[in-house]
Amino acid sequence: MKTKPPVPVRVLVVEASPTYAAILKEIVDAVPGHEVVSVVPTADEALLVNERDRPDIIITDIQPAGSLSGFALVWRITENYDCDVIGLLRVDHEAYREGAAKHGTCACLLKECVAEELPPLLRSLSDRRVPRKLT
Repeated sequence: MKTKPPVPVRVLVVEASPTYAAILKEIVDAVPGHEVVSVVPTADEALLVNERDRPDIIITDIQPAGSLSGFALVWRITENYDCDVIGLLRVDHEAYREGAAKHGTCACLLKECVAEELPPLLRSLSDRRVPRKLT
């Protein structure tokens, strides 16, 4: 009897820089069992795409483009959806880390460190998630 492959962990990337977004997509897609379902440049678009695609994990710049702040995005997502949010910081500023944690991020990473720190974090988050059922 053939078994169906496991459902991948679905990731939404919120990043205004097309170059950096492509780097994030490459890093996520290289982690077995993970796939980027969408890349959007603003927090406003992230809310719409989140409603449509229901990702398991959102990776977002804490200072995204658009009218909605990163803190507001994190809070809206974590209050209303079963989704982990990883914040990305350009600089290691304690106030941003504290604000991100207060609003619901599960982790904050410096953008310069994502290549090393993001893959193990994604594996750790997905290990504790209840697998999504195929529909």
